[in-house]
Amino acid sequence: MSLSPDAIVRQSQSLRTPARWRSAPIPDGFGDNAHTGLAGLVELPLRLDWSPGGITRDLNDPVQRRFVYQVVLRIGTAEDVEAYVDPVLLLGDWETLVLPDAVKETWQPWITQQAS
Repeated sequence: MSLSPDAIVRQSQSLRTPARWRSAPIPDGFGDNAHTGLAGLVELPLRLDWSPGGITRDLNDPVQRRFVYQVVLRIGTAEDVEAYVDPVLLLGDWETLVLPDAVKETWQPWITQQAS
């Protein structure tokens, strides 16, 4: 399947979007009762974590979990959010996460809705 010229331009522009203007999308159904995020040890794919040697992160450790959530919410995909972010823990960690404005603007309505 070939892409139209417009689709190629949009894809190219998306790849050049500065990180401060990007945000991981909120997956459909994220936060439903059936969803549970990952816990324990994880190794993020290289496209998310450029640390040499494939560092293992412990999602049970609040500091390491916040690091993972910040990375995933900044540059991840909806699939990454589902794989690495626990909605309940995200709500608890939200105020302590250091995130660009674009991420906060994307996620704040979901946070507000879940908190009420």
